Amino acid sequence: MMIFQAVYRPTQEVEALAEVSPYFPHEVRYRAEIEPTFERYLYGPLLRGVLRVAAGMKVLQAGSLHAYLAYVLVLAVLLLIWLGGTT
Repeated sequence: MMIFQAVYRPTQEVEALAEVSPYFPHEVRYRAEIEPTFERYLYGPLLRGVLRVAAGMKVLQAGSLHAYLAYVLVLAVLLLIWLGGTT
């Protein structure tokens, strides 16, 4: 008995191949599968969204090192001004 049977929707198939008698099969094939519900409806769309945002972030990372250093310097100066005025 599976508690989450409605969510995972398991399927099982048993196939017995017999040449002479159905009571003595020479080959038995068993296949069990659980539907990837969470991967399909939760993780898949979440992953696509993260990859879309990451593709958009490539534009920001294609700049020069000098520009990044200038951004950090300007941000540090602004933070010092903002925090220095409150004391």
